[in-house]
Amino acid sequence: MAHLLARRKRVLVVIQELVVMLQMITAACLLCSYVYLSYAPAYENESAPSKSSHPKKKRRTNDKTFDNMCSNIGALSKSISALISKLDELISVLSTIDKELSNLQVKLFDEMRKIDGLSEKEILDAIDIIATKHDMLRVFFNLPNELKKRYILRMIGHDS
Repeated sequence: MAHLLARRKRVLVVIQELVVMLQMITAACLLCSYVYLSYAPAYENESAPSKSSHPKKKRRTNDKTFDNMCSNIGALSKSISALISKLDELISVLSTIDKELSNLQVKLFDEMRKIDGLSEKEILDAIDIIATKHDMLRVFFNLPNELKKRYILRMIGHDS
């Protein structure tokens, strides 16, 4: 049971890291948008023909700002790469948990048939409940054999 709690905690940590990365990506995108909007008119002015007899001075962009924008785009790219890596890790953890649950569900009927004194109806009623409630499924398989019958009867309302 402890390993399942550790996995859940790891999933939560990964999700929290994803949130932080998404916040960084959002901030970088906003900065890139701001820089683009700030300098788009300057680029348009450079290519527009002058209508007056006096040529207008071309606006020159601040090289530092442009370098910062490029650097932020690079950081954005790294963040996205890290995000993809974290998503892969999250998918791996979740698929492992799903496989484990599927294996337990497959074993459930055979495990219940081993318990003496349960009717077919009681077994089926318990399966309807346990198979869909994953915490109860894990509890059932971690109980000692002598408590499993009482757990099932209590769950389906036949506890005496």
